[in-house]
Amino acid sequence: MASDEPLLDQGAPDPGCWVDVDPRVCGEDYRSFEGESQKWQGPFNWQRRHGDAIVHYQTDRVISGDWVLLPDGTRGEVRHVLDFGFRRPGPGDPVWIYGELEVTEAEAQFVDGAQPAPYVAEPCDGPSLEADLQTSPSFLRRLHDQEFAEVVNKAFCYHTFYKGNDDRGWYCSDRHAARMIAGLRGLKESYLDFHLRFDKDLIYPDDVDTTEQALLQHIESIANSKAADSFEEIAKRLPVYMNDGDQEVRVETPEHLRRLLDKQHSEAEKSKSRRPFSLESLLEDSHRLLKGVRRGRGNPLMAEVKARLADLGWRRETETDRWREKRAGLGKRLAILKEIEELERVAPQPCPDWAQSLKDLPHRWTVMTQRELDGLTDREQEALFPDRLRARVHTLARTGRIDESSFNELIVRAYKTPRW
Repeated sequence: MASDEPLLDQGAPDPGCWVDVDPRVCGEDYRSFEGESQKWQGPFNWQRRHGDAIVHYQTDRVISGDWVLLPDGTRGEVRHVLDFGFRRPGPGDPVWIYGELEVTEAEAQFVDGAQPAPYVAEPCDGPSLEADLQTSPSFLRRLHDQEFAEVVNKAFCYHTFYKGNDDRGWYCSDRHAARMIAGLRGLKESYLDFHLRFDKDLIYPDDVDTTEQALLQHIESIANSKAADSFEEIAKRLPVYMNDGDQEVRVETPEHLRRLLDKQHSEAEKSKSRRPFSLESLLEDSHRLLKGVRRGRGNPLMAEVKARLADLGWRRETETDRWREKRAGLGKRLAILKEIEELERVAPQPCPDWAQSLKDLPHRWTVMTQRELDGLTDREQEALFPDRLRARVHTLARTGRIDESSFNELIVRAYKTPRW
């Protein structure tokens, strides 16, 4: 229970209300429906007594409760999760029981309801590692160990797996990994119980050497850098690539450089270490990451995950696989660029009515490291940046070179076709 949440007495009115605002604004304390937009005015998080229970709210929405009346007459905690709704602790198998939280002025009561359906593997066109795991009794039994489940989660997040000699990969995102593990365990857990919950220093056995080598090279480049990290000296070397949070971005103008340095200094001031941004702090962070990688080397549970996948005929992607997929993605984007270039050779016409209302495209960050750009031609780089392709498609529309249906189809492909 957050100590700064206002606690209202039983029967007290809500401490806020919804008011109409400009429909173009948004945020967590906004809501939109039927073209209208409203903003919550009042405490975003608050709580109120309902008899013996305390119910927690976000705006006017119930999100949890303490000392809630349970079906057996006892009182306990009830929480809401995104995928299945309200739940109370179960006996162990299942871990959770789902239902409804009924709130009146004098009571908050949990009523058991429909439980999540048995988990089904997501369909895919090629081999499915998820489906194979679902039919492996030994793996399912092992997955009931919490620590092993978290290691599997780390091993699967953001990676592609291949079965035998089949070139069709099976990709697993962070949410997919969490949903899969929660589902395969069969304990009625939510994906939020596993989403990004693992030791980030754990490294898959095949990746330890390459990860360590990359960090060593990064440390060496920082240690050997003769340029100070002042605005004036970095500005002399523009354009440069710099870290913005956990991403690397291209900095081309002094104004962008100033904003980024100010942001980095501000974040450093807010951190517990209170360290100013410097090459020394980057070196310290890199050595910390390297220490974590080396600590994760030879982790027996991660080695077990690799061995169990091999027993099922599966392996995780290698550098060769990654390069092949990158070239395939680049080929698809180059094909889109070729279509655009052919349309650009058509004689321009007056702007059609449907294109006159097209809005300028909002800027979207497309992060590319210098290592990714090295060796690419200007045309290949043009194809990789979705904003550039989409801007050219908009120009095609405004110059009457493309009809509305072709525009809609091409703009989607220009944005959604994987670039890497």
